[in-house]
Amino acid sequence: MTMDLGGHVAEASRLLLKRGFDSATVTEALGMLGRGAAVDRVYIFENGGTPDAPTCSQRYEWSDQVEPQIDNPALQDLPYLEMAPGWSDVLSANEVICGLPATMAPEVRALLEAQGIQSILVCPIFLDERWWGFVGFDDCHAPRSWSETEIDLLRRFSRALAGAVKHADMKSRLALARDQLRSLAKT
Repeated sequence: MTMDLGGHVAEASRLLLKRGFDSATVTEALGMLGRGAAVDRVYIFENGGTPDAPTCSQRYEWSDQVEPQIDNPALQDLPYLEMAPGWSDVLSANEVICGLPATMAPEVRALLEAQGIQSILVCPIFLDERWWGFVGFDDCHAPRSWSETEIDLLRRFSRALAGAVKHADMKSRLALARDQLRSLAKT
């Protein structure tokens, strides 16, 4: 499976590079990874809140044969410190979180088990030095151990996501600057 996963990571990364960071493309790329990693759900959360009270919100998801969570209000403005103690420390240090919900803090366990998650891998997304959010991979059918190779490959995808987010942000800022210049030229 690992060789196949590497191909899926490369293909999903190429797709993001070619088509950009829009909802349809991101969902398609997440699906490629989900199938390649043999997981049931892949999603992206973006950070928010304040440094003293960090939060995260689910922005994108691909799921297969499990209940989608993209419209779950409990996954919007989720306070790290209350619902996922320790996660912000681990992820902001550019480390992954992986394991079985049964081995996690009670708050995290309750949140994950309510979604049917039996195994999880979460990889941080960094834009340069800024921790932007994370990409997560859920297995809802069986507990599993993630190999170092799988973790490395999926971390590579989180870096490709970071590049796509930065590129989309740059395009947006350039478009805004162009519109402002056009507006000034008309006056």
